[in-house]
Amino acid sequence: MITVRLLMKDYAHLAKCLVPMGEQIDMTLDERAEMLRRHTRRFSEEEIREKFKLPEPKTKTKST
Repeated sequence: MITVRLLMKDYAHLAKCLVPMGEQIDMTLDERAEMLRRHTRRFSEEEIREKFKLPEPKTKTKST
């Protein structure tokens, strides 16, 4: 469910499911949704290769 909601960018629903802790306790639902929006991002291809120890992609060379 979390993956689907992230792909749909439904931060409001995720904020409703969030169990607030620490500084989050005093946040409004909109503030929690904005916090989730700020803290989620795509991984770069380089980060994925590093994490899963994938080889560097081969580059095509033009022959003349």
